[in-house]
Amino acid sequence: GFWGRHARCWRIGKNKVIHSWLHAKRGRYYRKREARRLWNYRIGAAAAEHDIAYSRFMGAIRKDNIALNRKMLADLALNEPYTFREIAQHSKQGCVKYFIPPSHYYIHKNY
Repeated sequence: GFWGRHARCWRIGKNKVIHSWLHAKRGRYYRKREARRLWNYRIGAAAAEHDIAYSRFMGAIRKDNIALNRKMLADLALNEPYTFREIAQHSKQGCVKYFIPPSHYYIHKNY
């Protein structure tokens, strides 16, 4: 609940509730945005472990019609690394098959 005059006065309380609804709606959009960003980070990190860039990985996935969304790919990268490795190998072969040129940067591992 509210405290102070917002809790006791109808006019001020009504405006406060409407304002809080706007914040709640904005928060729902932010939550979805942050979840998608986290999925992208996880997929990119897992793809980098298999020496393929995120954009090349996702491009090969789309061209091969692999019907996995980002949420499922991030879950596979986190919980099923062997399955993700097979998908990464398949996408590497897809990059060669569809002549996707390498990006302008390379992934360097720090040993």
